[in-house]
Amino acid sequence: MTESMRDLIEDAKTIFLQTLKRTDLERVFREKIQRDGELLHFGTETVALSDYARILLIGLGKASLQMGVLVEQLLAGRLEQGILVSNHRAHLHLRSKVIVASHPIPDRRSFEAGQQIIDLIKQADSKTLIIYIISGGGSSLVELPIIDEIPLEEFMQLNRILIGCGANIQEINIIRKFLSRIKGGRLGSSAQHAHSIAIFLSDVNAGDLQALASNPLLPDDATLEEFYH
Repeated sequence: MTESMRDLIEDAKTIFLQTLKRTDLERVFREKIQRDGELLHFGTETVALSDYARILLIGLGKASLQMGVLVEQLLAGRLEQGILVSNHRAHLHLRSKVIVASHPIPDRRSFEAGQQIIDLIKQADSKTLIIYIISGGGSSLVELPIIDEIPLEEFMQLNRILIGCGANIQEINIIRKFLSRIKGGRLGSSAQHAHSIAIFLSDVNAGDLQALASNPLLPDDATLEEFYH
């Protein structure tokens, strides 16, 4: 077999697997979330889009672009603004702003993404609907230190140490959460007056949403005692 033939076979495998993965995501998404006119149905809940003057889309994680396409299609022109942060740029038609940041170590673009997202959702009021799409990798892709005085270089070095020290993901996340303006539910609390919907694509233990992307949205159980120990 020639080298060019091997390359073609590998390319075909890659295209097939990516297509299969996207098809599965689309199928599950459309099973879980439907739109009927101005009514958005997800699970046992229904939201009337007509109740809101603004609809924002915020995506964190490696699957945020693929998920973002599906949400934008579902909203069909009702989306006012969106920010999607991933570790790659896919050839997808998106209305939302796309930021490509670093994984597994946050970088300058991760900080920029964190600041832009917080600046956007802080403007949200009771007539704003925010749709969050959260997937794996969000911990490094969107970040902002709890205090501005922590420089990027030191934050990056801390993450390198955490990843390489042998700690498990729960221990790593506890430290991340107490040093971040994004994690441990702090991102969600930045838009207290808005109505929010969160769509999770989990690559961690089923139901463990506090571990996914270090829990940017939900009330968190991590304690300072755990942080200090």
